[in-house]
Amino acid sequence: MKNYKINIHQILFLSVFIISSDVVFGQKISRTYKNSSGEWNKNWKFYKVVKLVDTEGLTRINEPVDIVLSFSVDEVFSPENEIRVVEKDFRSGEFIEVASQVYSLSKSEGELHVVFLANVLASCEKEYRIYFGNPNAEKPYYKTDLKVRGNAPQSIVENDFYIIDMTSGTNGSALNKCGQIRTIAPKMGFNVLFSRRNGYIHFTPDCSRNVEEENIGVKFMNPPSKVFEVKGPVLYFVYREGVFTKKDRFIRFTVIYKFYSSIPYFISETKIELLETAKLRMLRNDEFTFNSKIFTHNAWKEFNEMIKTNPFPIEREINGEIILETDLSYPLWIPANLPWLTFFNAEKGYGIASIHLDYQKLGPNGWPGITQEEGQRIHIGGDRRGSCWSRFIISGEPIIVLKGSKYTEKIAYLLYRIDPEVSRRFKPLEEYNTILRNPLVIK
Repeated sequence: MKNYKINIHQILFLSVFIISSDVVFGQKISRTYKNSSGEWNKNWKFYKVVKLVDTEGLTRINEPVDIVLSFSVDEVFSPENEIRVVEKDFRSGEFIEVASQVYSLSKSEGELHVVFLANVLASCEKEYRIYFGNPNAEKPYYKTDLKVRGNAPQSIVENDFYIIDMTSGTNGSALNKCGQIRTIAPKMGFNVLFSRRNGYIHFTPDCSRNVEEENIGVKFMNPPSKVFEVKGPVLYFVYREGVFTKKDRFIRFTVIYKFYSSIPYFISETKIELLETAKLRMLRNDEFTFNSKIFTHNAWKEFNEMIKTNPFPIEREINGEIILETDLSYPLWIPANLPWLTFFNAEKGYGIASIHLDYQKLGPNGWPGITQEEGQRIHIGGDRRGSCWSRFIISGEPIIVLKGSKYTEKIAYLLYRIDPEVSRRFKPLEEYNTILRNPLVIK
């Protein structure tokens, strides 16, 4: 942030944009109030008002709100030290400071983010204020459940709901510096580790050309060519990028992880960019692979709001061989961008879901992106691959993909406890699906 402190004196006040659950509303909040009454703390000269509203009839608990803003020369000198977020208690009317975090992702002069977790009752409105204008303020310290050990791409992140390991581990795998998610340990009273026999459970994006046994993917970033991270009490942000291969740099993969304090999901954003025209026989993203005995069922939500649930095959060991007994035919192929899909254990009560928030296929010059036998594939088995879901953008016969093509996705991976009542089994998942698609808005 040192460069920011220099640049901020070179700009004029621009505007404030609200981002909730990473969705930009685009509404400008240009008014700055003078803190003449000192309702919260008279040492802070200015504040801006943020009013958040739930429109879905769902109580919001610790919903991330990310604000991108700029200031005029005479309003703030040291954002990391000065900025405070306070909430207005609806009972007492008092303003109470809440944990917040200031960070910057862009080299653009003056641009920075303020992120905090909002709590708003169902169908209600709540006022938050962003205070600034205190050159004597010291950088605040907020104790939260978000903890990070190590540095990207070799880090471990933890909150009250999970421990996620992105390190190489101790198995000696060649895939040892990419920074993909290797294991997830839920912390909701479950004694289980989401893992696979060898390698990382978050396996993509990846691709292969019309070359025998070729596989090129983010898991081979050893290490990534570009790594960037932001650590704080509210958000841990990890950016990784890699260009493949050394001889012919034809494709670039980018993966962003966003881990928050006090919530059971994390955000994954991936981008695939063709730097040169290539003939691909496979292109994938959104793949998670697990040891096959962790889960008992899989389910997904159709576009027509129907939820389909299937039991996994029953594994039996006979004379040293694993035999799968099932009436279902695997792999299953379903549409590529259903609202969500999940693996869960009906006996022990835990689940993990992929909530599809955005999926774009763009060709050069604004053309539609090329796909081939596109679909989400669910594989269940006792072999070394284990059980997995993955989105195939291109499969089957090789097809030419033009330079400039881009494929992006944004997914919330949710850890949840299934409801014992079968009819309400996916209630937590459905609530988060609604909340993430309909974030808090500005009145």
